[in-house]
Amino acid sequence: VNNNLKNATKWAQLFAQAMVKMGKIQPITGKNGQIRKNCALINPSSIELVPEEEGSQVAAS
Repeated sequence: VNNNLKNATKWAQLFAQAMVKMGKIQPITGKNGQIRKNCALINPSSIELVPEEEGSQVAAS
C-alpha cells in the first residue's frame, strides 16, 4: 500500500494493464463451466433448479 502511495503513476499504469487483461477473460459456458451459489464449492454432477426466493432460482442437488 505504501509503495502505491509513493508512486501513484506506476500504480495507475499497472491497474490499467490489469483491467485490459481482465477485459479479455471469456466466460466459461456449457459443459466447460458452472454457475455456483458458493464459488468455493464445486456443483455435484447432477443438478436441478429449485426456487430459493420468490423470483430467483439456484442450483441444487
